[in-house]
This record gives sequence, structure tokens and C-alpha cells, in this order.
Amino acid sequence: MKKYPGLSAVASLLKILGIVVLAVGVIVGIIDITSARSLFGIPLESTTIIPGIIIILISLIFGLLVYASGELFICIVDIEANTRKNQTGVISPSKQDIITEKKRQIEKLQSEIDKEFKNG
Repeated sequence: MKKYPGLSAVASLLKILGIVVLAVGVIVGIIDITSARSLFGIPLESTTIIPGIIIILISLIFGLLVYASGELFICIVDIEANTRKNQTGVISPSKQDIITEKKRQIEKLQSEIDKEFKNG
């Protein structure tokens, strides 16, 4: 069971939206470039393909940014899962200090008991 199913769903939606933005932008840009041959029957010059190229570039940038944000959400969920997984076997410093002190006490008592058996 995942701990953050909503965040995973949002990440998937962002990735899909990024692909859609990219695809629609490229298609609209190509249509704009190919249809820019004449305006009201007047032939246009080659500079009219610039808006189509700009549309394609902007859709590439925004599509990739939206897709990358979805991947970033997945990365954050993975980091959380790995952190939680690695933290289960870690003992906090205060508990470790207590364990070390108890071991010292046991060793001290054990040495006293050994002395008593040797002397007695």
C-alpha cells in the first residue's frame, strides 16, 4: 500500500497533461506553419513561419516542465518510501546510549560475580 496515493495520482495526471500539451502544441505549430502561405489571397513571405516555430518551442518548454513536475512528485514519494524503509532499523542515539550503559553495567556485575566465585 502506498502512503500517498493522491500524490501519485496527481503525478500521473501531470505527466499525461505534459504529453498532451506537447502534442497539441506541436500539431498546432505545424498547422500554423503549413497554413501560412497566404492571407486574404495575398502571398506571405517566409517570415510568417516564425509564429508556428514559436508555438512549437513554447509547447515543448511547457510540456516538458509539466511532465517533469509529475516526475518530481514521483521522486518525492520514492524518497519518502526509501527514508521510511531505511529508518526502521535505526536506533536513536539516546536509545543507543542507554543500551551501551546497560551493557557496561552487566559487564561490571559479571566481573564482580566472577571475582566472588574465584575468591569463594
